Amino acid sequence: NERIISSLPNDIRSTEVLVRQYEAEREKMIQTYEQCRQDAQSAENKAKQ
Repeated sequence: NERIISSLPNDIRSTEVLVRQYEAEREKMIQTYEQCRQDAQSAENKAKQ
């Protein structure tokens, strides 16, 4: 774990950029997950009919 910490940039601004990129990626993943969940839900509903 210390290797990861030491590889982080010392510059706070670049750390902020990394955090923003991470949050954007996370947001995309959540949206993709939600989309998949809704697709699965509607597929399940169609199967029940």
